Amino acid sequence: MNVELISVRVLPVLSLVVLSACAFPQKPSDWRKTSLSPLEFANRIDKGLYGLKGALGQATFRATFFDGGNGNGRLVNRIRDRKNFRVEFVRIDAKARDPFVGQIMVSTNGSINLVTSTVGTKPLVAGQNPGFVPAVANPVQVFPEHFTQLMFEHYVTGKSRFAPFVRALLKGDGGFSVKMESRTMQGGGRSLPQVRLFATRTAAAAKKLGPATIEIVTDTNMWLPLQIRVNMTNLKKQNAQFDWQSMWSGPFRFDDKWFKKPGKSA
Repeated sequence: MNVELISVRVLPVLSLVVLSACAFPQKPSDWRKTSLSPLEFANRIDKGLYGLKGALGQATFRATFFDGGNGNGRLVNRIRDRKNFRVEFVRIDAKARDPFVGQIMVSTNGSINLVTSTVGTKPLVAGQNPGFVPAVANPVQVFPEHFTQLMFEHYVTGKSRFAPFVRALLKGDGGFSVKMESRTMQGGGRSLPQVRLFATRTAAAAKKLGPATIEIVTDTNMWLPLQIRVNMTNLKKQNAQFDWQSMWSGPFRFDDKWFKKPGKSA
């Protein structure tokens, strides 16, 4: 399976697809308050991701765990449409000896398979929970370690993931306050407007759970996530960070080979 992932925890090195990626530098002074509501923001992301056609996403993912372990990977997502796609993400189990497992989800005319280096190929049933997280899991609790999987779960279940997560944030799950901001970047001779949701754990909640921030940045044309970043500090003052950044481009005409059911050498 052509997945490359690098995990550093005084452990063996693993790998996940190595391709180019693009970072979007963050300058707090660039951001200004916007009237866009958090839930409308989430709904637009869900719609943007689920409606992609001929899209290429090249992402980088970096993680640091509370115990000091860290890892990084480069992920490539090819989406012809919602029935033909090949998306890559990382399953994280912070308690495992090796916290990283690269995963590929491939769909051929709606027949979906999940491929991992540890389990092999597993058929997924459209409309059913693929098992990335338990069906009853709290959206805010599972988001930090599972968002690379959950952002594409919509392709299996047909159910959005960002909207339930934001609704839980707004209800107070995890003790966060939420603000919406926008900015306009310049690139390639044109303006690039962006919006972000920035959630900060309140002082009262931080005393019980530790400080944390969650940041989601999108463009305002296709409403696709460009960066998702989670920073957390536990009560032992140990830090953890999960950072996913992507560059999207297209439309492309992908070769059928990308959407074939992977075998052992896929």
